[in-house]
Amino acid sequence: MEIKENKEDLGIDKKIIYFFKKPSVIFNEFIEKPRYLWTMCIITAINVIYAIMQTALSIDIVKRSITGNLPDASKTLVEKFMKYTTSIPVQTVITIVTTVISIYVAALIYKILSRIFGSRIKYKQVVSVYCLSMMPIAIGEVLKWLYMAVTGKPVGVSYLVKPTLLNGVLDKFDIFNIWQIILLTIGISIVGKVSKKKSFAIVAILFALNVFITLHSYIK
Repeated sequence: MEIKENKEDLGIDKKIIYFFKKPSVIFNEFIEKPRYLWTMCIITAINVIYAIMQTALSIDIVKRSITGNLPDASKTLVEKFMKYTTSIPVQTVITIVTTVISIYVAALIYKILSRIFGSRIKYKQVVSVYCLSMMPIAIGEVLKWLYMAVTGKPVGVSYLVKPTLLNGVLDKFDIFNIWQIILLTIGISIVGKVSKKKSFAIVAILFALNVFITLHSYIK
């Protein structure tokens, strides 16, 4: 499988265009020059803003869901704990830490799976590919943030209002996840120098595992 590598660094303006038009051009850069720091910073910052906004609008729903059947003494204790953990400074730190750790852990799993499927992709390359593939999720969060800012209604809490498997799925997965899967498949195929079938199999395995773990608590 022949890969044509980029010999020149792309400017930020061209990268934005290629991200939407032809992401393979950006992934080709990661073969020789894997980079992810700025992408990770953008993703983390957006995650923090989104988490703070979502929590501020959904805190009452979350409280009712968690403390609804608790005795008064336990309810008071839980509410105090929630008030602390949902404060902006604590939530900011938690979101930053969990975002960065989840990126590195997911990249490690993708690297292991890629090796099983015959790719010699390096860890830094996987992190770069994974961070770029997270941008659709970040774009989705920006759009959801704008929706919450305009309407004053939280998103991603349908399951707490009406706990069904369908609502659980709709809360956690949307079209931006599909976009991410497509980017991951392209990126691992190009940078890892494997066929798109193998690349899709790698992505599908981890996605299926993620779906199972995420929705396990919703299945009665």
